[in-house]
Amino acid sequence: MALLEVNNLMIQYPLAQGKITVVDGISFSLNQGETLAVVGESGSGKTQSVLSLMGLLPDNAEITGMASLEGKNLFSADRASEKDIRGKEIGMIFQDPMTSLNPYLTIEQQMSLAWKRHFGEEKNVQEQILMALQSVRLPDPKSRLRQYPHELSGGMRQRVMIASVLMLEPKVLIADEPTTHLT
Repeated sequence: MALLEVNNLMIQYPLAQGKITVVDGISFSLNQGETLAVVGESGSGKTQSVLSLMGLLPDNAEITGMASLEGKNLFSADRASEKDIRGKEIGMIFQDPMTSLNPYLTIEQQMSLAWKRHFGEEKNVQEQILMALQSVRLPDPKSRLRQYPHELSGGMRQRVMIASVLMLEPKVLIADEPTTHLT
């Protein structure tokens, strides 16, 4: 059995004139340890496809087809289960870190929230965060903990996003143009 399997995924949105299809019948499977690249023109539905797997599409999105992670249907998960899956089971590095990082929380606060959501309270949360930030070669990671996203360059924010996702050790890692802002 594949780690992640997607069969005949279709995503449509209702419009006044009918429905618009933004993803039309994509299928793939991914085994543990494999890398898969989804390539296509801008606007071809790549991001919509992965957002559907994460449970992050708008409520009016109509999804048909099947997607499963280790045999569990991703499209039948309730909202609470989606939150458990998102981050720990499937992690996503978004293209633009400013849409993913909370401007009102320090880097340490947001990374701690993600850790605590999936692993609970731990004494060494700051140590885990520092190790993750060091692993993506963020300059002077200890001083970055108390900074806010707007105080970092675009490349630094992207490294924080990557570290935040990798820290949770997801089974599947989705990267939506993860090197866009790196220098």
